[in-house]
Amino acid sequence: MIPADFHEYVYSEPGSRGTGGPVQEYGVPMLRDVSSGDLGLGVRSVTSYNGLRVTADSAYLFDIPPNLIIRTESPVARNLFDGKKAIGVELTSGTQYFATQETIISTGAIDSPKILLLSGMGPQDELAELGIPVTSVRPGVGNNFKDKCMVYLKAHLQPGTVLSINMSDVAHWQQQWEEDRTGLMVVEPCRITTRYFKLENPGTFAEFQQLDEQAKQLLMRPRTTAYEIAPVRNICGSNNWRFLVRDACHLDAPSINGKFSLRSSDPAAAPIIPLDYLKNPYDRRVLVESTKNAIDFIYSSKSLLLSPSWASQVKQTRTFWYSSLQR
Repeated sequence: MIPADFHEYVYSEPGSRGTGGPVQEYGVPMLRDVSSGDLGLGVRSVTSYNGLRVTADSAYLFDIPPNLIIRTESPVARNLFDGKKAIGVELTSGTQYFATQETIISTGAIDSPKILLLSGMGPQDELAELGIPVTSVRPGVGNNFKDKCMVYLKAHLQPGTVLSINMSDVAHWQQQWEEDRTGLMVVEPCRITTRYFKLENPGTFAEFQQLDEQAKQLLMRPRTTAYEIAPVRNICGSNNWRFLVRDACHLDAPSINGKFSLRSSDPAAAPIIPLDYLKNPYDRRVLVESTKNAIDFIYSSKSLLLSPSWASQVKQTRTFWYSSLQR
């Protein structure tokens, strides 16, 4: 099991130090468990433990069992087959490894379909066009590629909204962490929060009405989120430390799927991955509405999140954003 920290920082002191207070004032419920499926704000589990980033190496390879052999710098070109049974893999170097039981491909959303297609498993016409012998006709390989696009918004925070900070504070935190692995350096990586939303009254938008019935039914389910917004407090500057509130608006459940295809039969060739972000009008509508929601949160918070230099530009900036989003 990979260690994953979940910190009480946002919940215990929401009014002065975390992001929870202003979000609750905005009418968003707090979630104790983001895996519950409910809508609201929650703290995500992150791959950080005791102030250290947890990687596949540190999680799984710290104490290597004697029956595990790892080959680094050994990219796989294709699977090897005996008829339709996978019996091993061939590396780009030509070296072959044969399985005694199973061959498992677990190389992520890009390299997994790449290896399968190079092995002759995929849409027959695409493989034939590249001169790759067909091992198994699998039309779905390379299709239904899902990804999230997002919009980032940033603004300087009002002084006093969060703890004051200077370079000596940061140096102290770092020294404390290096000495005994305690302090704010342990806490900071574990405060990633996310707000989960549905699009209000989607039926009033023409873009929603243009979707097919199956897509509409999916989006109308109580726990199908349309978008998520991740408010993050950032520290910026070298000598003049300032805090930023950053809202990242993520498009959930996009209506358009991307596609993965090979450029050639050469394993070293870069693949072709048209993602088709925002090609569907409904996806554009959701991202527009989520960005407007994030802007309203930043500008309308009762906690006066914005610094005076930003607050004086609220009306002008909001007008600019809204007009830009409508284009």
